[in-house]
Amino acid sequence: MELIELSREKKAQFFMEVMRWDVKRIAIASNKKLQEYIKTGEGRFFAESYFLGQILGFRTENSSFFNDYENHDNDLNKILQISAPSLLQRYFFDGKVFSMTKPVYDLLERTSNKVFLRKHPFPIFAIDQKVKTKYDGLSIIFLIFFEVGEEGGESKGCNYLAIGKDDRDDSDFWITGDILYPLKDCKITSSFPKEESRELHKIIRELYANFLDYINHPSAKKTIYKLSWNNEKRIKRGQFPMQDKINIDIKSEFLNFIKLGESKARTNNKFKKSFWVRGHFNHFRNKERYKRIYSLNERELETENLFYNGDYISKWITPYIKGKGKLKQKIRRAV
Repeated sequence: MELIELSREKKAQFFMEVMRWDVKRIAIASNKKLQEYIKTGEGRFFAESYFLGQILGFRTENSSFFNDYENHDNDLNKILQISAPSLLQRYFFDGKVFSMTKPVYDLLERTSNKVFLRKHPFPIFAIDQKVKTKYDGLSIIFLIFFEVGEEGGESKGCNYLAIGKDDRDDSDFWITGDILYPLKDCKITSSFPKEESRELHKIIRELYANFLDYINHPSAKKTIYKLSWNNEKRIKRGQFPMQDKINIDIKSEFLNFIKLGESKARTNNKFKKSFWVRGHFNHFRNKERYKRIYSLNERELETENLFYNGDYISKWITPYIKGKGKLKQKIRRAV
């Protein structure tokens, strides 16, 4: 899927024009995008509304989002690479958007994984998925990931930007980070206590790992929607560019989510109530140690539930239901 590329000059010109819109126009456009998000649930509209709202805040009072330009010691390279406004603007023109069906998200939410740098499907991609934290009312709406490295060369890192909503005080927020940083060293945002900031980084990193592993799994079904073809005309009309969208589902012939775990549940009848057991990914990255696995052909890999995950082989132990009786729903609460 080739990217519909616009010149750097046209990109810069579009955002300069948006910054020059009058306050009333910005407010109307931001509210319209917010209403589209409320109507459709698509986080891309929330991201556009948030960006316009931050321009409005920058013009009328104060915007921590645009003030992030000042947090990088006047280093132009850092400002362009990791400041929040630059990251979001890069996504608008150069990113792709992934969405997933509820069955896929439900499975990934119940899967544990190790967080490390993965091979990216695109240099800039977003995951349009509302992710709730263990703190009631605190949710991430839209996540964007940016590959770090020489163009056409090996990836050396991944920066991320997430935008979300805190219903506890009806506020929006943004948070940035680096996949390669240990969780304990992730940036603590002034908007939240340390524990809440760390929870946000944790769920961003877990979704990154689970999602990128899943899209390489044989059960992943991808449907591509080419939406960027008319972007040049859109920006001439003062409209935001559209990003190509890839929807991720489960192949029905491979995995029936409704029946997932039923057979295992029947073999664990000593438990009076049934409950979900978290799945996990195993990664066999040491090719010397796992010679036998790497000697298998395609059919043998499938028989052992193994799959090529970029340059290495992985195995997904899917979440399953254990026990019998009514399924116990575990409700996570902040303490």
